[in-house]
Amino acid sequence: MCAGMVSTSCIGKFQLTRNLLNWNKNISSKFVNELVFIALCIVPVYEVSALADLIVLNSIEFWSGSNPLAAGTKVIDGKDGRYLVECDGKGYTITSENDNSVVRLDFIDETDTWTLSIPGGDSYELMTFVDDTHVALPAPDGTRRIVELSQDGLLAYDTMVKQALELRAQL
Repeated sequence: MCAGMVSTSCIGKFQLTRNLLNWNKNISSKFVNELVFIALCIVPVYEVSALADLIVLNSIEFWSGSNPLAAGTKVIDGKDGRYLVECDGKGYTITSENDNSVVRLDFIDETDTWTLSIPGGDSYELMTFVDDTHVALPAPDGTRRIVELSQDGLLAYDTMVKQALELRAQL
């Protein structure tokens, strides 16, 4: 059975190990993060999480098509209402408790693209990762704009969208 799971050619997301690394990155300063990282390598927490990912979790993800660590439902209280966010390991279904409207967010691995779908309606490309520091986002004129993933890049994109919306309102 172990040989069957290991020989599946599954290169999964290693979500357990990623969650552990993300937790470590958000503890404190970079010096504390490094000390915790070294301690977790010595104790072999990272090694055990990577082995669990390799043998169990990635195999489940490969055969079932969903990530067992990502699944679940959370309630988000936003400034304009309450939302149920359900994750099935492949994407998110967001339901508004205000009007029961539903939208679906999916990540397409082949194109590194997040899409937004309205059940029974249209689907839109929201964001495509170009590289580690840039994404392609929709522009108001229907084209796609490459935006740097930085405060300046997002501010420039936000300004462009606001100006286009103001221009439309004037027409």
